[in-house]
Amino acid sequence: MILSRSRSRSITSHKLFPTATLLVPASEAEHYRHTGLQIKTIPDEIAGISAVRNWVLKHFAEDAIVM
Repeated sequence: MILSRSRSRSITSHKLFPTATLLVPASEAEHYRHTGLQIKTIPDEIAGISAVRNWVLKHFAEDAIVM
């Protein structure tokens, strides 16, 4: 899982991890479609790195999460 926010035009991690799932704010999902990755969303009201990380750890059980 790769977390991203507000960098849809400069993201490059999808090239390093082509089978990863991308986790982005709900309102930004369409901006990331060009990556070709599966996209899951996080609620827009979850903001701040600590809150986002805690939300991810609570809602996903993946073996690897790139933050």
